[in-house]
Amino acid sequence: MSNSKYTPGPWHARGLEIISSDGSFVGIVNLARASENDAKLFAAAPTMLLALRLIAGLSAGWDDDGSTGPKEPLSWESVGRMALDHARAAIAKAEGSAS
Repeated sequence: MSNSKYTPGPWHARGLEIISSDGSFVGIVNLARASENDAKLFAAAPTMLLALRLIAGLSAGWDDDGSTGPKEPLSWESVGRMALDHARAAIAKAEGSAS
């Protein structure tokens, strides 16, 4: 499902900058009213996307990294648990209680 052309996560907020897990620059929050909280929300985007992919692919044989392939479909319970874990991680990151 994914041939996206974005920098893979996880991302982290450093002030108003968004930095990838390998330390490379992803972007900067450059809005008139931007805050570090906005940057934290942007940095949580890859984790949110993964949680949504898991939810959307419940019966499509998706793996726990959101990728597709010739896998056995995961159980609703296991995918739901993984999606919930990723959703909680995204919320924590967006609210600044996770790096």
